[in-house]
Amino acid sequence: MEKNEKSDIGHLEKLALLSDAVKDIFPDGKTTIAFELNKDDYKTIQGYFRKIDSNFNRFQIDISGTEFLFLNERYFQELEKKESEIEEPKEEPIEIKKIGFWNKIYNLLSSKKSS
Repeated sequence: MEKNEKSDIGHLEKLALLSDAVKDIFPDGKTTIAFELNKDDYKTIQGYFRKIDSNFNRFQIDISGTEFLFLNERYFQELEKKESEIEEPKEEPIEIKKIGFWNKIYNLLSSKKSS
């Protein structure tokens, strides 16, 4: 018996096949596929493209009309950190004076006398 040899195609070829498959399923749709990757996988895929600043935790590419979004797992951590640093304005409590029934009557009557 012959052994099935596993062909080792690269990441970009696999992404191209994925793009084609998605276009077959949804030919009229706009497609975006997002990947949240650990540091090593993110650096690997980032290395396939011309110099992308290594400080970026997000980049996107287009393959055959399918947009691929790559996010480093730190992307959401830093996003949450930035959101928590935004200080929401503190609201001052509004002081409401309660006027009792008899005070309302008194105010009503005293305003008629001064008229």
